[in-house]
Amino acid sequence: MRNVLGYIGSEYFSQDRVRPLIVVKLCFVYEGSHVRMCKREEADGVRCRVGGRGGDGSRYQATNQPFFGSGWKPPIEHGREQLHIEVTTLCYHISDTTMAFSLKKVFGSIKSNPHLAQSAVGIDIGRGSVKVVELERTEDGPVLKTYGEIQIAPYTDAPIGTTVDFDASMLEKVIVDVFREAGVSAQHGVLALPLSAGFVTVIELVAATDENLESRIPVEARKYVPIPLKEITLDWTVVGTPTPLENEKVQYRVLLVALPNETLLQYTQLLSSIELAHQPMELAVFSAVRCLPAAQTGTAAVLDMGASVAKLAIYQAGTLTAIHRFTAGGGAVTHKLAELLQIDVAAAEELKRSGGVTTEHEADIRRIMAAVYDSSLQEVRRIVQHYESVHQLEPIPIYLAGGMGAAAGMRPYVSDVLQRPVEPFFPFAVVGYPAFMEDMLRTIGPTFASSVGAALRHLQ
Repeated sequence: MRNVLGYIGSEYFSQDRVRPLIVVKLCFVYEGSHVRMCKREEADGVRCRVGGRGGDGSRYQATNQPFFGSGWKPPIEHGREQLHIEVTTLCYHISDTTMAFSLKKVFGSIKSNPHLAQSAVGIDIGRGSVKVVELERTEDGPVLKTYGEIQIAPYTDAPIGTTVDFDASMLEKVIVDVFREAGVSAQHGVLALPLSAGFVTVIELVAATDENLESRIPVEARKYVPIPLKEITLDWTVVGTPTPLENEKVQYRVLLVALPNETLLQYTQLLSSIELAHQPMELAVFSAVRCLPAAQTGTAAVLDMGASVAKLAIYQAGTLTAIHRFTAGGGAVTHKLAELLQIDVAAAEELKRSGGVTTEHEADIRRIMAAVYDSSLQEVRRIVQHYESVHQLEPIPIYLAGGMGAAAGMRPYVSDVLQRPVEPFFPFAVVGYPAFMEDMLRTIGPTFASSVGAALRHLQ
């Protein structure tokens, strides 16, 4: 084990803003095998968290606090060892998993040889924030190099915790900023698009055993895709095993994926503007499964609780077999909490993320969660039970992802409503990282599921 002593802190000013986006000083105490944060000073600004490398090339992680920086100074103190950056022997947890299929019409192939990519960045675009994770190739498998998250709302002068609409130019600015603050340097990357960018569904199709599905699928797609076929890029794959029927018929379950051509063009131009031209894109629902081993070898569900919507995805043997969307999001919880307590939205967002566990507002947050999510979670329970019954499965594991999935108090609440255990999604389990980051990464893991999975596309 090797210790690097110093401090993490930076000050960054946006060219089009007067106030600083990040001003941070972080302090840790090394006590035996543990690292404890003992002091933190921070100023107002964009909610951004980053981790990465120290000035000597060593990997570090700041802390699971709203504002992170990325500077380094030489060792300054020994003895009890006031530790600002610690590096331990990397602990590898590698899973050689791959997608069971590839939708190349919609998402494109990786034009640059993935076997030559020494590092890759996954970019997850959400309604509330943009998350990035850069992974590095090593002989032992992918290793976490850096990561970052930045809230979008302040770019529209809206308070943190607000879901906002944004255009391509604003999104480019957000990504450039989080790349700079996190120190992303990869020349390869994958853009994980929000589910709202396209259309995904699983349909059942009865066809003759000798029928050509290539010509049949576009006809069937017209029944489900609410956009003229000439305006979309359509792709599909058969999921599961076809069921034989009478009269030489077969029932197929087909995963349909469609993206508007205009949307594909916009995101292709975005990749070029951030110097990742010719790199692939995919819907985030296909990214997350790469870092969920339980979904590669069996059946598992991911409940992604984002800022504006919640999504339930069920995977079997690495393939998406069911997808459902619910209009319940963390943004609604924030605004209802602000109204109830008569506080500003930014304060309500902080209180929501903490779960109110150290305040008298824990019960208030629980009631608001119930008001926003109860009906959707009851539907999730019915969907999962029906899926298990139809496929004759034992209770399948359910993993929480997304910003609300990482919020304090969310897991026990969801478990109570679903009447079964749920686990936080820990995408970093399939990559190497410094051992002292374990607790931190487990806390923030659900937020970075799609960005980790997207980066893995280049490295697996």
